[in-house]
Amino acid sequence: MKGHQSYQPRGRWDNAVDYDASFIPRVHRLIKLGYDRLNPAEYTETEETTITGDLAEAVEEVLDYPASASVSSANDWGKVIRLGPTSESKAWAAS
Repeated sequence: MKGHQSYQPRGRWDNAVDYDASFIPRVHRLIKLGYDRLNPAEYTETEETTITGDLAEAVEEVLDYPASASVSSANDWGKVIRLGPTSESKAWAAS
């Protein structure tokens, strides 16, 4: 086999702007919610791969148990999973 063949069509699609404007901020917010579950003081001398692994586990916890996050994080998570473009994503797309 000569390399990876994607099943995704080449080029842009009709909803690419909405997708980009929604996906990127939501992924950043999800990663932040994962970071919020970590204690930075515990990682001052920790290898990056360990930190990444713990962050991945924390993100999975956010996905599996959003209500166990702080009230503000749980409210933020509700914004993350909302479908369709948000006013935030529309502003980002317009810039």
